Amino acid sequence: MSPTASSLAGASTLSSLSQTSNVNYTEEFQTGTCLAQVLRRLVHQQQQFSIVNPSFFSGLTFSIGQPLWRKGGLFANRAPIIIAQRGIRQSQATFQAQVSDVVARAINQYWDVVEARKSLEVIRKSVELADTSYKRDKRALELGALPRLKFTARSPRSPSAKLP
Repeated sequence: MSPTASSLAGASTLSSLSQTSNVNYTEEFQTGTCLAQVLRRLVHQQQQFSIVNPSFFSGLTFSIGQPLWRKGGLFANRAPIIIAQRGIRQSQATFQAQVSDVVARAINQYWDVVEARKSLEVIRKSVELADTSYKRDKRALELGALPRLKFTARSPRSPSAKLP
């Protein structure tokens, strides 16, 4: 314990505890306004002739700043957010276009396969009918119902070749 320096304090100080705590808070708003540094100091003292024992002292400080040119206004602070939002919308549109393109290609490929199957069925049916016709004509030729064809070796450009 230390003796008091003032005669108004009365006798010696019974106890003195000084604890300083600083709480700093900083926030920047969209307009550029900056709320900063809240300071709180606490001191605990207990004296012999004080009316209130123990006594506490504290201080609180606020600081508000508004830059006039740098980061002033809403647009300067919101510009990066607006740019990012537009980038996200562009990415979403690109993604939707790619998905739509993939779906359209898949649908087209499906219908190409369906068309190829139907064409294959038609070709098989044509081959089957041609084979049936060939067998029928061959049998008719064997039975004499159809005359035999004679082929001559004539050039289509020769003068002896006649057009019907």
